Amino acid sequence: MTLTTGKSGKYRYYKCTTRVNKGNAQCPSRNIPMEKLDELVLEQLASRVFAPRRLQLILTEARKSIRARTAVDRQKIATLQGELRKADERLSKIYEAVETGILPLDETLQRRVQLAKASRENVFNRDRRTAPA
Repeated sequence: MTLTTGKSGKYRYYKCTTRVNKGNAQCPSRNIPMEKLDELVLEQLASRVFAPRRLQLILTEARKSIRARTAVDRQKIATLQGELRKADERLSKIYEAVETGILPLDETLQRRVQLAKASRENVFNRDRRTAPA
């Protein structure tokens, strides 16, 4: 079946492809109004796709998928929070050592502070890259 029109596009029909390509005498089938056939096909499709048992299976699988994804997300969040806490603790210890005079604020220490800050920022950046859309 192929879509054809009549009356300069005013009417739309489905017509046998053989009839279109080889002429009306080659196929005895009639033209079927597009709206009528589309409605029949959609009704059958909807009755099969949206059958209660099928919908129940689809929803059950969707719930399982959501639960699994949520568990994975919680684990990622816990890991990131742990890494963030460690980075904050390292920075805090460095700041405390500088404040109490245990460590002089020299170039080496400044580089270590920058590395610790970069490590902390990396935790935030990974969180943004892995966050669900």
